Amino acid sequence: MLLPNKKIIDELKKLAIKAKNNNEVPISAIIAKKNKIFFSAYNTCHKTNNPLNHAEMIVINHALKETKQKFLNEFDIYSSLEPCALCASAISFCRIKRIFFCAYDKKFGSIINGAKIFKIKNAMYKPKIFGGIEEKFFSQILKDFFKNKR
Repeated sequence: MLLPNKKIIDELKKLAIKAKNNNEVPISAIIAKKNKIFFSAYNTCHKTNNPLNHAEMIVINHALKETKQKFLNEFDIYSSLEPCALCASAISFCRIKRIFFCAYDKKFGSIINGAKIFKIKNAMYKPKIFGGIEEKFFSQILKDFFKNKR
């Protein structure tokens, strides 16, 4: 199995904590090229009043804008949580090479759980998938966030 870049995972942790401290759902994402961080973000759905401002969508949109390319096939995406159907579909349409995600999401995840976007027969593109990376940390920060909200 390919090991994820530890520096990138550590940065995902910092971003998730920052999101939590800013009263956003603590989900973070990084888009990287050749193990170098290209852009990073965390969810900003509450701050912007935009339910589409998922961390993955923010980094994908930034990479598309900066590279002026239609496809991001030389990039990897790291996410602190299993991407939802929206983000997984965007990853497929942009042909991102690999997905590294941390916590599994039984409720809204759409790679291993839920819609299983990449198992659909006519999926646009199927990246390599690596899940469950430091799952305990990322699951716990989400549990703590929602426990304090309810």
